[in-house]
Amino acid sequence: ELCLYGVDKNIFAVDLAKLSLWLATLAREHPFTFLDHALRHGDSLVGLSREQIACFNWETTKQLPLLRTLIDQRVAEAQALREQIQSLATSDDVPEKARLLREANEALDDLRRIGDLVVSAFFERDKPKDRQTLRAAYSGQVERWLVQRDSGTVVGPEVGPDFSPAVVTFHWEIEFPEVFTRPNGGFDAFVGNPPFAGKNTITASQGAGYLQLLLQLHEASHGAADLAAHFYRRAFNLLRSGGAFGLIATNTIAQGDTRSTGL
Repeated sequence: ELCLYGVDKNIFAVDLAKLSLWLATLAREHPFTFLDHALRHGDSLVGLSREQIACFNWETTKQLPLLRTLIDQRVAEAQALREQIQSLATSDDVPEKARLLREANEALDDLRRIGDLVVSAFFERDKPKDRQTLRAAYSGQVERWLVQRDSGTVVGPEVGPDFSPAVVTFHWEIEFPEVFTRPNGGFDAFVGNPPFAGKNTITASQGAGYLQLLLQLHEASHGAADLAAHFYRRAFNLLRSGGAFGLIATNTIAQGDTRSTGL
């Protein structure tokens, strides 16, 4: 409850992980939901950093001042609530834990929606210029909402009309704020068995935009690299200084474009 976290694109895998840990830790006196705050559903690779969300851009450019303020406020609020959940680790007060988690998630809802709008702008268009045009339009919606948010206005569309339901975002730095706001922020370690897939398999299952987003997020990566290399990059980027990761991979991790992308 204090140190284990997990993310999986398959929501059933998340539930199985909760069950497995519930049994393995002999935590039968706790409810099955005792790790709801730490084991989460989402695509580990499709998400933005706190700075990217503040810039409302998959590139790190100029931050929007009002958005930066909102992010700081909401993340601090969610973190305080999540720390209360962790302080109740040995408690059986299930309703209180559920309330705290619900309020923490509600504090982050607007930030998730804003991050998803940025990702949506990328997926809704095929060409870089068109993506930036749509992103700028969504940015204008968000800026107007930031000025008027006391009136209860909702931020534009939650996602664009062509946003694939198969794409489930996960913005690590806002979802697990206590991990990234501590001194030398980031995770101590990653372990995992990421999926292996080549360019054609990625495009066939996720669409061309998925691979293009990974190439955008992971500088100097190659389109022909195995998907596992992007998990190596993601894990490394989310580690704190001095951290370590161990991921299962295919032999291609040390070969050709996959090797250069991973490195």
